[in-house]
Amino acid sequence: MNDSVPVVPTDPTCENRFTYHPEDGSISPTAHGDADAQESIRVLNLNSGTLSGWRLNAIDTFTEVIMSRADAELVIQRTTVPQDGRLPEYCFAIRQAAQLLLDLAA
Repeated sequence: MNDSVPVVPTDPTCENRFTYHPEDGSISPTAHGDADAQESIRVLNLNSGTLSGWRLNAIDTFTEVIMSRADAELVIQRTTVPQDGRLPEYCFAIRQAAQLLLDLAA
């Protein structure tokens, strides 16, 4: 069976279509009823234990150093602006977790 992926990483809406959960590394559609996002998660098995664990580790590595608003803003910058032409793995998930910490502190 050849399952297609409805939401691909090059889609300009990709980052906003998914929510990453820093408590367990899982991913879900941001909008309730976003069938394409849900199908992409299913086809790519994005909630497998391995991928969730890798995401959780990446989120924890970046967010454990956040002690202030400035730290959170630096994490957001480092996951938004490429360093040497690259962004860190799981940058969307890390950025969302750092933004969540900022929002909670506000």
